[in-house]
Amino acid sequence: MITNPNFVVTTLKGREPEGCREIRGLLTEFGDESAKAEITDVTGVILGRTALDQVVVLEGLRRVVASEPWKIQLVQRYIPLEIAVKTSLPNIVAAVKEIKGRMLDSDSFRITVERRHTSVETTDIISQVAELFKNRVDLEKPDKVIVIEIVGGVTGVNILEPRSIFSSNQEKRGIP
Repeated sequence: MITNPNFVVTTLKGREPEGCREIRGLLTEFGDESAKAEITDVTGVILGRTALDQVVVLEGLRRVVASEPWKIQLVQRYIPLEIAVKTSLPNIVAAVKEIKGRMLDSDSFRITVERRHTSVETTDIISQVAELFKNRVDLEKPDKVIVIEIVGGVTGVNILEPRSIFSSNQEKRGIP
């Protein structure tokens, strides 16, 4: 398994091999011929690594949906990751601490935890990560989203603007 992924892709259950091919093909089209995407032990979840800047990937995905929407059939969500760590509560908290400077004091935030194949509890993650911030919580329209993607023994973390999480369904429907 990729131990240092910088993205998570969700795809249709049972179609993971085709989803890997689709995201690798798209990343190659955007300029990264060495991109990696691997099936995980979690149904419908792919971890990968690209050398491209995540902004380039997100713009490319949006451009493809706008011009050739049928070209993206299996990539449901693309979530950029900043740091990947071995799954444990202390490691997750340390990773968020490492990038917490990316959020301004005036930014509101939400914590989103996708927990798969782990015994680490969502409530423990949220309570310990939330303690790191004095910012206002906004579950509906936050300025930033603290993303914690757990896939078994690997956890990816990022602090993103909500628009930095790509959803092919929302893009195809024109939902911002």
